[in-house]
Amino acid sequence: MTMSIKERVLSFSKAYSLFQRLLARPGVDVVSDSLKIASGCKILDIGCGPATVVERLPDSVEYCGFDPSEQYIETARLRYGGRPLHSFQVQGIDEADLGEKNGYFDLVMALGVVHHLNDEQAAKLFKLAEVALKPGGQFFSIDPVFISNQHPIAKWLASMDRGKYVRTPEHYKNLAETSFGGPAEQRIRSDALRLPYNHLIMKIVK
Repeated sequence: MTMSIKERVLSFSKAYSLFQRLLARPGVDVVSDSLKIASGCKILDIGCGPATVVERLPDSVEYCGFDPSEQYIETARLRYGGRPLHSFQVQGIDEADLGEKNGYFDLVMALGVVHHLNDEQAAKLFKLAEVALKPGGQFFSIDPVFISNQHPIAKWLASMDRGKYVRTPEHYKNLAETSFGGPAEQRIRSDALRLPYNHLIMKIVK
């Protein structure tokens, strides 16, 4: 598949990180607002990109991130690889292997990932999260979403996203609950970016 100019530019980790910072609304951090992460928490980050979320986590967490982009993972290793409890792997959903870490993690995150996956791939992600989590552990995701009475700019931006599978809340929920096997809690956030935009926050407790 031929990538657009935007897709080519954003495939570079520095360009992607800069783009994210320029769009982000100052003082708003959806991850920190939504999660209370304790010291010693064991985290799996699916599709971690350059792993900039690490900057908002306590140093004492055990963090494992994976992403199919070698460049993103190289950037993550250069920035955060000196932390002994942090690891970064190049792999995609289809080849993801937890090894002996089934039922190991307190939190599984997928930040801006599900809308890049078709239904079959998304189902694999949710199932992987369910297998990775301890009993009582939590899955957490953020994705763009199509909603009723959506601002035209927000709808246009979602339709232009690199991810080709932006869905309605109901579609995300059905995929998650069918594959994970637990009820999904959903919330819409519309204040994270400088432009009109809607994010779907989704949580599932194992």
